[in-house]
Amino acid sequence: MTSPLEAIPLLRMLDVAKAVIFHHMNRPLHHRALLVACLAGLACAGAVSADDPTLTEATPDYAAWAVDPTAPGPDLPPAGRSVFDQLVTDRTAGGAAYRIPFPFWTLIDQIGAQLTQQEYAGGTRTTLIPMGRSLQRAAAAPDFFLYPRTVVAVTGEPITSEHDAGLLLKDRLYIGYVEKTATLEVISYNEAAGRFEFQLVKDYRAGAQPKVFYANRAICTSCHQNQAPIFSVAVWSETTANGRVATLLGSRLSALQLPRQSNLDFPDDINKAAVRANALLPLQRAWQHGCADMADRARSQRCRARAFIALLQYGLTGERDFDSGAADYLRDFVGTLAKVWRERWPAGMSVGQSDLPDRNPFGGASATYGGGSEESSLDWTAAAHVPAQLDPLNPRLAREVWHFAGAMDAPRLIAGWSKFFAADDFRALNAYLLEQGARVGAPATVYRGACTVTRDPPATSELKLKCIRSHGIGVHLAGRFDGAGGGRIGWLDLGPAGQLRDIPFEHTPVQRVGSEYILHAAAKGQTLAARLPDGRSLTAFEVRWPVTAAKEAEPLAATIEISVTDDFALARQAVDRLLEKHPSVFDEAPLARSRLMRALSSELGMPDRAWCCADDDAMPPAQVDQAVVNPSAIAQHELQPFFRYCSVCHLTRETFPPNFLAGDEQEVAANLRHCAPRMLVRLAAWRTPIEQRAKTPMPPVTAIQALGTAPEHWMRSQELEQLRGYVESLTRQQGRPADMAGLLKDGYEALPRCLPAR
Repeated sequence: MTSPLEAIPLLRMLDVAKAVIFHHMNRPLHHRALLVACLAGLACAGAVSADDPTLTEATPDYAAWAVDPTAPGPDLPPAGRSVFDQLVTDRTAGGAAYRIPFPFWTLIDQIGAQLTQQEYAGGTRTTLIPMGRSLQRAAAAPDFFLYPRTVVAVTGEPITSEHDAGLLLKDRLYIGYVEKTATLEVISYNEAAGRFEFQLVKDYRAGAQPKVFYANRAICTSCHQNQAPIFSVAVWSETTANGRVATLLGSRLSALQLPRQSNLDFPDDINKAAVRANALLPLQRAWQHGCADMADRARSQRCRARAFIALLQYGLTGERDFDSGAADYLRDFVGTLAKVWRERWPAGMSVGQSDLPDRNPFGGASATYGGGSEESSLDWTAAAHVPAQLDPLNPRLAREVWHFAGAMDAPRLIAGWSKFFAADDFRALNAYLLEQGARVGAPATVYRGACTVTRDPPATSELKLKCIRSHGIGVHLAGRFDGAGGGRIGWLDLGPAGQLRDIPFEHTPVQRVGSEYILHAAAKGQTLAARLPDGRSLTAFEVRWPVTAAKEAEPLAATIEISVTDDFALARQAVDRLLEKHPSVFDEAPLARSRLMRALSSELGMPDRAWCCADDDAMPPAQVDQAVVNPSAIAQHELQPFFRYCSVCHLTRETFPPNFLAGDEQEVAANLRHCAPRMLVRLAAWRTPIEQRAKTPMPPVTAIQALGTAPEHWMRSQELEQLRGYVESLTRQQGRPADMAGLLKDGYEALPRCLPAR
């Protein structure tokens, strides 16, 4: 087959290739690699069309996965910008520019300045990983404990004000800092695109101007297969949670504040944050596509509007409950979602796994807390080896499969969608509804019940209150009050209206009025009012019992009145008006805090607030650090298979993973000679039983699937044999054995690195 572009001069082809590859970053991964080869006139006969039936048959079906690990998407944001960009952009009259403070602890302080200080450690979690599994794990060799990788996750809520809703970073910003390479690796959420972005900050050192780039997502998602953060499970042996790691770091680090990073709980908190972050993506998919009735746009919009009302109720009740029995909720949300889910995900939606197996760099698969071999006897370079079974490149099975058959499955989604909002969003809405409900005279309902009051224990001022509903009528509750009127109701049941639990009350002294004692209790001024599942607030609580000469230990008959105000009707009506006047707010788009809360606030007449971050206005240009394709290298026949199958990850400006395809003909040939022993191990792994592999195979399994074939076909392919044969000949030319036992006699890490020392 002749390339349609073979008449174009090679240099021009390469210019076209770069432009077209950049334009096609939305396309499947195999299109990118094939474009490098095909647009340069290389072996287009092997290019597989997206419509080729063999591709469909050979590739696993990821349609049921919330996130397809073989479809990383465009490197640049398709909409909006990352919250990291929002954090470090300095907007002045002269324009916008990145301002990233140095040293690293000042950047952490800048992050902390965006967070409320109510959480321990100010809302950030940090740990040190001297010998981990990141791309830059070998960057500090052999000085691993002098230049450990610092990992930071944000777990705190944003600081807000009357005019600013704050920057929501919780579970949405993760940074890895490698001092030796002066690089920050950043994973942060993009609200407008509904995805996590991967970024690199280069030249992050004293006296330099850091440069911010969006990273090659194909490389990142080889390990981050759910396109979100990953972290190991307990007991986090690579981190400072491992006592021996902390001890070795402490003996070498004088500049870093190790005690601040050695909290044993921090790796656990980072892992939990990563799990929560990974849930955002399947929740986004369920929000966008679960309500998407392709035959009825209005029905899809009503579905999301009812879900929005339910998640507002859930947030306003302090994440306790919502009105799951409302007729419009059951009809418009549950009914629509059940129908669409059966059509789109009949076998369920598979959710990717974010947890990695634990790895102990001192040997074994679990942590060593003291003991073990002496430090002087360890070969640190050999200890940095990542065994095949612990490599993040391994394809991971689904963490779980989500199903939706009806109302019983809905609470998980409603609770999950509430996490797309800050806690203060609900506090501000709660305060406004209380104020406006009182101002406009929102309708109230009074619930009455017969109760008993007992001195508990006798001869004290503490009152035990118990109300038992008879024949399904009245109030059912249990609580205690002291003589000053303060106390707590452990359980309040208003029948069909719903239940409340654990309600604290202000100190309002019991009063004697004639022949009765009266307690007017007010729910304690917390951040949220006591609300029923349907959003109504508890506004009055009164107990009356007679003055009597009965013994103190005997229960006294009492009556109770509870007033509940429907101030939430204001929010419900505002959503209905939005659905009528601006239905596009509930279109098939990412669930975005700023878009929905701005619309709701405006419709309610709440004070204007700045809502971050649904747009990219006044931002520095987003850019990728594209590699230059060298015509002399790609024109060499013997090098073309490497460009075709390895260029997506190894034709970059980065040295992690090694960019052995960057440079001219001589440089690429020299890189391949230097890297040949390691490449041979990785290519031979395809034909090595899994349990016998020293390292994971290259190209990675997910990349092979994205290149238009399947692992079982690739391991028998002529293309693999062609690559393996070439590097085997280079390995033999170096006088090295080509069999795995001989090649790995001294361990994989003893083999020459893929790039010559520079």
